[in-house]
Amino acid sequence: MDTINIIVDLRKELSNREIRDVEDFIEGLGYCDVIKTIGTNELDIRFSYPRYFSQTNAFLIKSADECLEVQEDFVKILQKNPLTREAVIRIVRVDVPFTFLMDKGEEFFMYKNIFKIFAEVYKCENLASDPKKIMSMLTEKDETLIYADRPDIKNYNQKIMIYNQYKKFRDKPNNRESFQNICNEFPDLPRRIRIEYSTRVPKNRKLGKIMSLEEFKNFEVFDIFVPKAIEYILNNLLNEEHIDNILRDKMYEIDERLYHERNNRKIDYERFIYQNINLIVDYSVIRRALNQIENIKTREGAVSTVRRLILKYEYENNTIIMDTYDKIKKIIEFFYSNPFNN
Repeated sequence: MDTINIIVDLRKELSNREIRDVEDFIEGLGYCDVIKTIGTNELDIRFSYPRYFSQTNAFLIKSADECLEVQEDFVKILQKNPLTREAVIRIVRVDVPFTFLMDKGEEFFMYKNIFKIFAEVYKCENLASDPKKIMSMLTEKDETLIYADRPDIKNYNQKIMIYNQYKKFRDKPNNRESFQNICNEFPDLPRRIRIEYSTRVPKNRKLGKIMSLEEFKNFEVFDIFVPKAIEYILNNLLNEEHIDNILRDKMYEIDERLYHERNNRKIDYERFIYQNINLIVDYSVIRRALNQIENIKTREGAVSTVRRLILKYEYENNTIIMDTYDKIKKIIEFFYSNPFNN
């Protein structure tokens, strides 16, 4: 778990001074941010489970008990304040993050082809979607990928965001000392790929009902939303049937292009690879086409040349191609196992 957004209804009209006092009181907890006040009796609050334990969301929440501990503390504090003790709470948004660790020596932007396949998979399951990314215009390195069920990502119902958590912390202004402390506390931070599921919780649904403070204290947010998040990611991003179909379609297209190229001229494999690099997201895509070459020596020579050229491209462009599919399988296995025990 990462954060939830809650609406706290104080069930009484407060003066502007009292509202400010409540805002300061809640902000002072260290793990809550008041996003806005609504009228004179409601507050929209971002509630961070990790910051209760570490003051940063680099801390990984791994159990329902940790969530319940934070909720109990929050309720206990609200019950002590005469302005908040009668409040009721409604959950309006939930963010559930997972942290996949890259192999040593890998960097986030090297997973470009994997993120691209994810976008195609997501589009298969969400026809109205238009996956987007944030990248550096100078380096052309991906930093954040957003897969939302609506073209306007601000109006999503459900979405998955994948981002470079290490870079996110590093790029915060005036944060050098704090960033170093975070790295010391979480030494695996540079290897993290953050995969975060978000869902809005409509108030006309059971999970979006208004709760008393006691009900919120005991609400099983982890046990309810974590399985939902895993199921959504497996069905919409890591759908193995779609992945296989997408790679097969690319194989067929490369096969046709290679056949046409070989029948019209002496093939220059380096030129062919660079012309079709957007299709060659995994080595298997072109390996199948090479298998169609009938002459054994010609086929072996082509395979050797293409492997060498792809390895060269990988090295020069910091992009995974040779084992894209294997990396995806590792991520799938990560989600089918208990992601919080990894």
